[in-house]
Amino acid sequence: MSSKMLILLVVIGAIVAAVLVWPKADCEASAGSCSASPQTTRAETILNEIKTGEAALIDVREPDEYAVGHAPSSILFPLGDIEAGKFELMDKDKKLYLYCRSGNRAGIAEDALRRQGYTNVENLGGLSDWRSLGGELVTD
Repeated sequence: MSSKMLILLVVIGAIVAAVLVWPKADCEASAGSCSASPQTTRAETILNEIKTGEAALIDVREPDEYAVGHAPSSILFPLGDIEAGKFELMDKDKKLYLYCRSGNRAGIAEDALRRQGYTNVENLGGLSDWRSLGGELVTD
């Protein structure tokens, strides 16, 4: 096989590979315009679970920290109250997402809640992790 033929096959292979992995577009035939499909962020998925009652987003920081900025739809429940057994939710299988400033207190809260019988608990980490999931912060 000649080197020109080999180069041609490599170029064709690269084009085919690019077409296969290129992001799909949603095109509207009537408007004749195309736009890339929006991706749902993990934060949006979590907020949708909260809206449907499937989950709760718990901020385990202190009230003064929460007031500065928190995830929308989150519930403030400080770590000390969780460790004291004051967190009560009827459905112990409901999905609980936890976060704090850095992820440390959320990890401690996760362990405490599991010891209290909550079975579906996830430590999302800290505020920067929430933002990296596509989440925003709000203030009251």
